[in-house]
Amino acid sequence: MYLIGDIQDIPLIDWQLDHFRCNSSSLKIDLTLDCDDVNLAECGITSYTGRDGLFTGCTNLIKCTTTIKDKNKDDLFNGCISLESIDGINLINCTGNNAFKDCIQLKEIDLTNISSIINSTTFIGCDNLTKITGTINNGPLVIESLEEADLTVSNADNLFIGCPKLSIFNGKILGSAVSTFKGCSSLIKINNDVFNDNIFSNPYFKYDNCFEGCTSLIDIPLIPSKAKNTSLNYMFKDCTSIVEIPNDLIVDATFNNDNISLKGMFEGCTSLANYPIINNTPIWDW
Repeated sequence: MYLIGDIQDIPLIDWQLDHFRCNSSSLKIDLTLDCDDVNLAECGITSYTGRDGLFTGCTNLIKCTTTIKDKNKDDLFNGCISLESIDGINLINCTGNNAFKDCIQLKEIDLTNISSIINSTTFIGCDNLTKITGTINNGPLVIESLEEADLTVSNADNLFIGCPKLSIFNGKILGSAVSTFKGCSSLIKINNDVFNDNIFSNPYFKYDNCFEGCTSLIDIPLIPSKAKNTSLNYMFKDCTSIVEIPNDLIVDATFNNDNISLKGMFEGCTSLANYPIINNTPIWDW
């Protein structure tokens, strides 16, 4: 069955639908869609007043081109075990938990159009999701299977704290980065210019414990020249694979001891053979 048209106050449970298209901007469904046969859904929903879990139970849903705006509901696509792509999904000012829980067919996704809904529960059970791209405001991301991320992030505090398999990060951090990669023991590669040159001049941005416990990290990113009025405490704590630090780690730095904190920056880096000199002072004396 193919359904098209405006829908108001219609329970669709148990309908044998294979294609659900809704032209209504305001959608009210007494129950959830919950149609096992739906494999394609096309909706533009700006006001949804139904229950949580609009697509929960659509176990054969493969593709969805849906825009949902200003929605505060849980379980949007929870249990959509056949969903292969979220390219057509646009969630604007949406919040909620377990949005893509157990979507086990998701393997690579762009987070740009769903960034507002991201929290620690968004991708629970997405056991095959290995790569993410796009632009997001903040996390945290809890994706145990994640291996590669190419992201631009506004606030990266605790961003990958639940991603132990992350090995490659190619992207930009535009704001604070406290504990961003903490515990990412598989992280090997991070692009050298991950930090924007301007952000370190903001005294409200901190970078403490950013790479703590990244025991596979060998090459470390450069700290931009505008670093001041901020803290890099324990930034590389227990990064036991780091063997060398370039003397230009903090590029053309002109700051003094009073406006930047480097406490324990390389504490626990047991393979480290040298420490850089900053303003004629060894870094361990800061």
